[in-house]
Order: sequence, then structure tokens, then C-alpha cells
Amino acid sequence: MKLAVVTRMPSFLDNFVKRFKEEGHEIDFYQEGQDTNLNNWKLKGLCDWADIIWCEFCQDPMALVTNYVKDKPIIARLWRCEIYNPRYLDSIKWDAVDLLLVATDNLKDRFLKSRKEKLEPKQTKAFYMPSVDIADFKYRDRKSSDQIKMCIVGNILPRKRQLDAVQLMLDLPDSFSLSLVGDFKDKEYVTHIQSFIKGNGLAEKIHVYGKMAHEMLPEFFGDHDVYLSMSVEETAHFAVAESMATGCYPLLNWWPGITDVYPEKFVHRRFASMTASLDKWDKLDHPSREAHSLAARAYAEKNFSADIEYKNIMEDINKILRIPNEDSAHVEVLPEKLGAV
Repeated sequence: MKLAVVTRMPSFLDNFVKRFKEEGHEIDFYQEGQDTNLNNWKLKGLCDWADIIWCEFCQDPMALVTNYVKDKPIIARLWRCEIYNPRYLDSIKWDAVDLLLVATDNLKDRFLKSRKEKLEPKQTKAFYMPSVDIADFKYRDRKSSDQIKMCIVGNILPRKRQLDAVQLMLDLPDSFSLSLVGDFKDKEYVTHIQSFIKGNGLAEKIHVYGKMAHEMLPEFFGDHDVYLSMSVEETAHFAVAESMATGCYPLLNWWPGITDVYPEKFVHRRFASMTASLDKWDKLDHPSREAHSLAARAYAEKNFSADIEYKNIMEDINKILRIPNEDSAHVEVLPEKLGAV
């Protein structure tokens, strides 16, 4: 099978691509942003070569694909950012899309509402879970310690509200520390964070690292106890899932659709609730903290495994190409209740 992938972020499909190639299939990429302008010749040549086209993000290249391809199946995956840019959505020939995967039920509903009285894909469904290579993100034993290490990983910008987490540190005892990892996408916002840390005597408790290579994250997460997310909106939020696989316990600020992905027990709607959970964590003994870490790992293994994602994607591809599936049982993964601090 020959698969063409059109994307601006190939890393979103790393786990799938690894398994796809291991099974002897061929794959090639058109990466948006590598060329100054949209390279029509290169994109059309890739579509001509492929048996099926996968568009990761529904943006400008997908508009060309859907208006050019006449006789080949197209699968697309829509994320958060496209919903806020009608230019992307209106330029795509949606009835040429065989299957649209949308990150959450919340986003699926918003997308379909935006297509009222307009062309829609042949099929639209939500995909629920992030994809984590469980073998790479192994569980890490935490040493017994009075110190509680928290972390946030992701581009440093206002939507992710790292500054709120920095301010939260003022209400926590000295046993807590916070690590911020991420590309400095908004230099002004980063300056505000750094100024707040320095101006409020938090330099010993908060560490800002900048961007970190993905292969370093398993060890980094394994050296931390709690993952904080203060974001106002995310989709799958891969860093949370990867941290859970190593045993980090997640505390997540509510965003639209979060309970499509993560259990309600991890979700907080007030900073006071998050602070209260951290206070409880501070009072737990080591065996109790370890039990919560193991539960986070177990949830990640059951729900976020890249093997589950691969099986479900291949089932969808085979259905569209009318290739019989060896095991047609689609792995349905839904959030479940999990003990919370």
C-alpha cells in the first residue's frame, strides 16, 4: 500500500508511520512550510503516486488535494486551529473527503455546525485518544522524597497559560518545584514569565528550559511527579498522555472537550480546586503517591497505546480501500473513572 501524507507537523504521525513501514507499506510526505509557496507540482505528483491520501490538518494543501484528486480516497484529520479559520474550511472540497477524523466530539459538533447548508465529508467521526509509544515512555519509579516536582511541556504562549502556573507557586509550600519546557513562541509572554519569577523570588523553585528534544522527554517526565495543564483549549494534548505513561499524575484545567479524552477526576475548573489537590498530594506518603503514579501508567497503557491508534487507523483505511481486515474489532477507547487526589 502507498500512502501520501500531507501535513505541516509529521511528528503527529510518528508512531503510526513507524508501524506502517514495519508492515512493508510505502509512505511519502508533503510537508507544508518546507517550500516558500504551495508547491502544486510536488503535491500533485505525490497524489498521483499514492493509493490513498492522508491530510493531517485541514489547511491550504488539503484544498488543493480535494480539488485535484478525482479517483482516490482521502482521509483527513482536523485539529483545533482550523476551526478558528473559516478560510481553511471554506476552501476545501469536503464531499471529496471519504473520512474526516476530528479530535473530540466537541470539535466534531462545532465543525458540523459550521458546515450547515454546505458540503460535508462522506463520513465524520471523533477519534478520542492521543498516541503514545508505551515502550519508549516507560514507567519510572519515583524515589521517596519530601520534594514534589511538577512540570508543563508545550509551546510557551498565552493559550497554554504557563504564567498562571508560575503564579500558583506563590500559594504552595517550598516542597514544590515547577519545570517549564517548550519553544518560546511568544517572546513577550516568556519575558513576562521570567520577570515574574525573578521579581517574586521564585528562581529557586521554577526552572524554564526552553524546547527539549522529544527523545529526552521520557527521562524528563520520569523525574517529575505531577503534570500541570493550565491551557484554555487543547485537543489531544500529547504531553499529558506521555507524562502519564511514565507515571506522572495529571492535574488539568478544564477546556472544551477535555472529558472526551481524559477522566473527569483529573479535571479542575477552579485554581482553588487544583491547589487543594496539590495540598493533598503534599500530605500523601510515598506508597500512596506511587499507587497514583501506577494508576496513571495503567490508564495510559489501556487508552493511549500507539498500537491501538495504528489498529484503528488501518481498519479505517482498509474499509475505504475495501481490503478485508484480519481483525475487524475496532478498539473503542473511552474515558473512564480513575481515582483522584
